[in-house]
Amino acid sequence: MNHRRSSLILIGIVYILCFSVQNSFALVYTGGTGHDTAPVGNAGWNNVGVMSIGSGAYLGDGWVIAPYHVYQHNPAGGRYVDLDQRYYEIPETAHRIKYNSTINADLMMFRINGHPDAPLIELSSSTPVNQEVTIIASGRSRVGDLVDFDGGLYQGYNTSSARVKRWGGNVTGVYTSATSSVFGRTSSFMTSFDAPGLGDDECQPVNNDSGGGVFIKSGDSWELAGMALSVGGPYSYTGNITTAPVYGSYAKYADMATYRDQINAIRMIPLAGDADWDGDVDNTDIEILLMTFGQFGDDLQADFNDDNTVNLLDFTILRRHFGMISGGMVPGAGALAVQVVPEPATMVLLCGAVPFLIRRTRRRR
Repeated sequence: MNHRRSSLILIGIVYILCFSVQNSFALVYTGGTGHDTAPVGNAGWNNVGVMSIGSGAYLGDGWVIAPYHVYQHNPAGGRYVDLDQRYYEIPETAHRIKYNSTINADLMMFRINGHPDAPLIELSSSTPVNQEVTIIASGRSRVGDLVDFDGGLYQGYNTSSARVKRWGGNVTGVYTSATSSVFGRTSSFMTSFDAPGLGDDECQPVNNDSGGGVFIKSGDSWELAGMALSVGGPYSYTGNITTAPVYGSYAKYADMATYRDQINAIRMIPLAGDADWDGDVDNTDIEILLMTFGQFGDDLQADFNDDNTVNLLDFTILRRHFGMISGGMVPGAGALAVQVVPEPATMVLLCGAVPFLIRRTRRRR
């Protein structure tokens, strides 16, 4: 056993040269099959939600971030994240994160319709190096105890296709790089699956864990430091590292510190149609649009398409998003993420506004 661990440490030293990388991966931790409730201090547990083939992290104010390769798996109109319930993407709100001015990163942000019971989460301002982290993801589940693979050369765990939200711990390495794939190029950091590592809490992502959040403690709060992107293992290992992880494998995570300013700028974009920036589109927003219809200038509250005028195009945007709730100062939690049908009185107001707006448009010509 000591000889095997020594060999694994040697392999870990040269992982840059002899590991292969595969996209989209479950959280297997050394201690067993538990860790399926929030860790002490919560550590972002409520902010990580299940998506189609992976996970996404709710940042607050209606915004979710996920790997692009997870986001694009579902067709437009069917993209969602499961938090305290299923929340669907609001159309035309997606923003691709950029690696640089010409290359996309494997990250996407989008707004959801609803108000999850999850707090605002801040992003780490620096890359975690040699730092203990908590990883939360929703992939495959560990099956059984530690077993030998490849004639005893490696030790690891088998997994099943059952997806369960779990947490585990690890320590970030000193190596940072840009993880590249057909889905983009992303600044990243990594963790290794060691023996004994962090003991019972140490974890390794596997299949369907893409998008799992990496959290670090900052004072009395938790920050999102990374997002799971890929895993790798020794070339000589004959098993599938995404379903049967072994000691000596590793994982890479998108570095949130690199994209912090870009992400925070997107978080400041209000919900289309929300003239008063209170997180929903309602009668008050209609009133603001009617009062300012036909005006020209900068910073008009109801100028939803930023063309420096309030006109029928802005009314169309408001009508398309009427009834939606997305973050902001909206009280309560668990607002249904469904297509909202305006109440009869509101429908009358919306329909009655159309000829009024048309007359005002004609009068200006």
